[in-house]
Amino acid sequence: MNWTSIRDFLRIPKNITGKGVKIAIIDGGFYCHPDIISNDNRNSFLVKTHTNNPVPIKITSETQLNNGLHGLWTAAAAGGTGLLSNGVYTGVAPEADMYLIETGSLRTAEEVEKNVGRALEWVNQYGEKYGIRGVVLTVAGQRDTGLLPWQADPLRILCEELVHKGILVVVASGNNNELTSSSVISPSALSVGGVAIPESGKIEIAAPIPGCKGFTFDGKWNPDILAPAMNVVLPFPFKSEEERLNHYTVMHDNLPPNYTRQWGTSYAAPIVLGLAACLLQVQPNLTAEQVKIALVSSSESNEEWVEFKAGLASSSVLTFDSHQITDADIQSSMYLQWKHWRERSLTEKIEKISCFDHNLIDILLSFLPEKVPNEAASIVQKVLYHPSYNVRAAAITVLSTQPSILSSLDISHCLTDESPSVRMGGIYALSLCPNFWEELTPTICTLINDENTDIRYNACKLASTIKNKKFIKPLIDGLIEDAQNKRIGTFGERHFALEIITGTEIPREPEWKEGEDPYSNRSINALLEIASKWKSLFN
Repeated sequence: MNWTSIRDFLRIPKNITGKGVKIAIIDGGFYCHPDIISNDNRNSFLVKTHTNNPVPIKITSETQLNNGLHGLWTAAAAGGTGLLSNGVYTGVAPEADMYLIETGSLRTAEEVEKNVGRALEWVNQYGEKYGIRGVVLTVAGQRDTGLLPWQADPLRILCEELVHKGILVVVASGNNNELTSSSVISPSALSVGGVAIPESGKIEIAAPIPGCKGFTFDGKWNPDILAPAMNVVLPFPFKSEEERLNHYTVMHDNLPPNYTRQWGTSYAAPIVLGLAACLLQVQPNLTAEQVKIALVSSSESNEEWVEFKAGLASSSVLTFDSHQITDADIQSSMYLQWKHWRERSLTEKIEKISCFDHNLIDILLSFLPEKVPNEAASIVQKVLYHPSYNVRAAAITVLSTQPSILSSLDISHCLTDESPSVRMGGIYALSLCPNFWEELTPTICTLINDENTDIRYNACKLASTIKNKKFIKPLIDGLIEDAQNKRIGTFGERHFALEIITGTEIPREPEWKEGEDPYSNRSINALLEIASKWKSLFN
């Protein structure tokens, strides 16, 4: 089977290649492959922000990059040259200059926050110097799933700072259809969901792929826009013929030997960044905000995608008239509002919190990301009982910066709140208060099967940290329901927590294959088999 290339699917004119536009791709590492290191018509640079000397180094055929398939694919989707396919399977902007920002290890949440943070800080400090117009971030790595304020997450703060500096920030929406978000969805970032490229290559019949969706605490809808995220043909450096034949899609396709189909919004996001580079080639004077508005407003609507409330990225953006943008199109900056209140005095903030001022949320969140001052802590605690759930959620988020201030009653009150955002705040606060873990374990047992799927997911994650054996039954009780409803992220967290708590490993059968759709019948049946084995072990 032959598959349509990304550029052909989006109908991008051959003469528009992103030439001269500089973009950055942030990932753990980048595998050395001709599609991303070839410098015949553009320049590729490597920046190792996990080292003491993160200076851009021009990549050559002698550059040693031996790991990072995910980084290879994100970079290739944005600006791969398609060299080993004779230029057929290129990225969207094959002549854009690329800065490949290597973060180093991303194995744990702590490493993600630390190492991705360094990468974003580097772009913040040097982006203007090197002329970087846009950056893409596709790693899963925020402290919650969109239910808490963006100021609670240092990575989202950094994204907002980049946007404020005039750099387009593009992020993957996430692949878990039960969650609001599993990526760094800051208010001003352009979040990208996905569609499947159909066999015919016709945009009109492209179906959406399962993925994150919903309103974040800040009122942002995720995703903003859609792009190809399934049947995306990208380079694959197989080490042997056996490895190639073991890839899930290879035997079904008639592709060049060094290319396969890949799946995930991790590739949709860089596709949109590549399209932004093409637009900036045509209209280099556009601001990042104008580029974002142009991409979203020119996207193609289709009733097939209505549940995502977003259109498919379209090459019609390349003829976009920036004069169409009005002041009403430009959103007010949450970042500037936050900065405004951060500059106010502590005395003024305490006074306004005391009288339940109408700007209470903005005032509370202005304490973040630093610790709430001791002088303000007691008055913020009283706000935990405010009638507005947004205010209550903001209050528990702020108090979590000083866990020693919190009582078990404060956290219990939040964990049993009617609002998912407040319950999420309670989960986050409890994760920082191990002295209350035993006391509040029964409440977490309930939240593991909460009606809100964001809460389920985060409660299961917390269970793997606490490791209490009382979690075993509620974790097993929800396995089949989550598998049947294709809540693959939550199922994965349940399974992981059970393995950690019990010390028992139940491998997936049949084994996962690279390129496999995690929502396919084969994948879901494998999850149901795992659920059955857990039930039989602990019945």
